[in-house]
Parts: sequence; C-alpha cells; structure tokens
Amino acid sequence: MAMLNKRFLASLGSLILASGLVWLWQWVDYRSYVQAEREADHRYGNVILAGAEGALHRQCQFRGPDLELLNNTLEDVRTRVGATFIGIFRADGNPYVTAGKAADKFQCCVTSRTRKFRFPAKRTNCTRMNGKNPGVSNHGCAGCGLPDSSLEIRLEYPAGRLEERIARARFRFLVVSGALTLAFSSLFLFYLSRLRSADLRAELAATAEQIRSLEFLSRLGAGLAHETKNPLGSVRGFAELMLQKKLQEEDMREAATRIMDETDRIVARLDEFMLLSRPSRPSMATFNLEEMLEDLTGLIRLELAGKEAHLELRGKAGQVSADQEQVRRLFMNLLVNASESLDKGGRIDVVLHRDETGIRVVVEDNGTGVPEEIRETLFEPYVTGRPGGTGLGLAIARRIAAEHGWAIRYEPRKEGGTRIIVEVAAT
Repeated sequence: MAMLNKRFLASLGSLILASGLVWLWQWVDYRSYVQAEREADHRYGNVILAGAEGALHRQCQFRGPDLELLNNTLEDVRTRVGATFIGIFRADGNPYVTAGKAADKFQCCVTSRTRKFRFPAKRTNCTRMNGKNPGVSNHGCAGCGLPDSSLEIRLEYPAGRLEERIARARFRFLVVSGALTLAFSSLFLFYLSRLRSADLRAELAATAEQIRSLEFLSRLGAGLAHETKNPLGSVRGFAELMLQKKLQEEDMREAATRIMDETDRIVARLDEFMLLSRPSRPSMATFNLEEMLEDLTGLIRLELAGKEAHLELRGKAGQVSADQEQVRRLFMNLLVNASESLDKGGRIDVVLHRDETGIRVVVEDNGTGVPEEIRETLFEPYVTGRPGGTGLGLAIARRIAAEHGWAIRYEPRKEGGTRIIVEVAAT
C-alpha cells in the first residue's frame, strides 16, 4: 500500500506538471495569435487611413475645394473598406467633412484609428490652366481650399471580425488545453487502475499461496499422523509385552530391535515433515553436478543388480552453485523412485545438457509409469502410485528445487514409464 501511495503521488505530480505545461503552451500560443491579429488589424486601419489621405491629396491636386466631392470620396472609401465612419477634423476637433455616422463615445464594438496630416497653403503642381496661356502651369494658384492647420482623419470600423477571430482562438485554446488535460487525466486513471490491478493480483496471489500453504500443511499433518500412528502402535504393543513379561528372553532382543526400527521410522517421517513444512535457507557452495550424479548412479546400480536393470549417465553438467546435501537428496529421491518402478531388465537414463540458460537434467525410466489420475498432483505430499510408497520423495524434491529457484516437472513417455525434468538455473 505504501508503494502504491508513492507511485500515486509521483504520477499525480507528473499529471499536474504535464497539464500545467500544456496550458502554458496553449496560453502562449493564444496570446501570440491575439497579438498578431491586433497588429494585423492596426496595419489594416493604417492602410485605410493612408488610402483615404491619398484620395484627398489626389482630389486637391486636380480640383478646387468641393465639400460635396470630398464627402463623396470619403463615402466611397468608407463603403469599399466596410468602415462605419470616416471624417476629417480640424485641429480644434470640429469636423470639416464626414461620411457615415460616428459611433457613440462609449460604444465597445467599434475600432477607431486616426491619422494627422497637413496640406500645403500653396500648390506648386496645380494643374488648373491659365486662360491666357493654355498648357502652361500656374504655379501661383491657390491651394485646394482645405484649412492650412493640421488635420486629422478619423476612421471607425466594426471590431466584430477581430473579436470573432479572437473568440475563436480563445475557444480553441480552451478546447485543446482541456482535451489534452482530459487525455492526460485518462492516462493517469488508466495507469492507476493498472497499478491497483497489479497490486490486487499480487495480494490475491499471496493470499492464494497462503491458502495453498495451509492446505499443504493440513495434508502434511494428516499424512504425518497416519504415518506415525502405526509405528507408535507397534512400539506401544512391544513395550506393553515387555512390561507384562510375556516375552521369552530370545524374543526380547527382537522386540527391542523392532522398537528401534519403528522409532527410526518415526524420526525419519518427522525429519521429512520438518523439511516440507518449514522452508530452509540453502547453504550455497560450488561443486561439480556431474560428479555428484556419477556417485549417486553408482549407488543405485548396486540396487539394480538384483533386477538385472541398467542405468546410464550421459552428457556434461559442470559446476553449479547450490546446497550440495539438499541437491544430493533431490536427485537421490528421483533415482530411488525410478529404480523402485522398474521391472526385471528395466532401464534408467540420466541425461545432462548444458547451455547458456542453465543445465537440464532428465531422469527417465521404462518402469510402470504414473497413473493418469494422480499426474496433476504428483508432487503433492503423500501422493504415490506405488504400493508401499510414502509419497514424500517428489514433494521433497520439488521443495528443494523451489528453494534453489529451479524448476521440476513430470512428462509421460510414449514408450511407457516416467520422465522427470529438472531445470537448473545458470550460475
């Protein structure tokens, strides 16, 4: 849970940082766009004003003062550029000539631009011809009749188009930022759900393992009780006979021997129970697995001699790092199980194969095999298909393999018999 909280806080911090960067990026983009649009609008107004001033200059250059014509010129400019008002104002602020209707002082949806200019009092290029000398320019003719003081052209046009573009940019800013934030939030929630799911799976796996361990101990305890009940009954019976002095002297030695044998049997079962019920920490050492198997197969060959059975060891294994005594017990259990399943003239093969992933040890025989109904539970305690078997050999082998991080599994042979494979991890 603590690990989940740490990952949650780290993920939440990443989400906040990513969302903040997205909003900052979109805000900078939005402000840049608005600035560019306002500058473009300002240039547009200046172009209109320059055009209106140029039209006035052309009129005054070729004609005398005509307010009606000036008004028509301004009206024409206003109509073509979509302005609401164009006017020429004197320096004192009074209008000289106007076109359209000026906006109210407090109206918010109109853009206003102004431009100051001045016409010269005398025109040096007046084209009005002297009647006495046609074709000769009169350089001394009067100006076009506009006031000699500074003038101002005032332009007003709707701000709706600019505001509409800015509104669209604002909407885009909000939508894109919100969408990206929602996407990041969705990924964050998905990641959290995966984390939680993984934690729940781990908790369920741990709980299931605990349940399996309890079931395992329950079966193990029940089997131990069964395995010790009969020997203890025998010990009690012999002890009672000895106490009642109902045994002859020659039978006393046999009774004592039987008591010792049954006691040893109980101790052996207790040792196996302790090994299976309580995980041990392997005492790791490096040794040659092939030499160990050669020693074990030599011992098993002595037992196989009476059955005229054959055992062969093939392949190379080399060095491994493991608990030597536990590994010896693992493979001895496998070899004993194989030898006890053989009929006369049977065969056991131990095949070694080493590669970069580790060592593969295959112990197979052509004996009676494993009944199909117990193959799924073959490595469970007290599961055996052999009369007289305790059913602990393979359970102990699996526990030893698990403690070393190895894998052990059963495979049936088409020719009959049993194949046990031990995957030894690379060291």
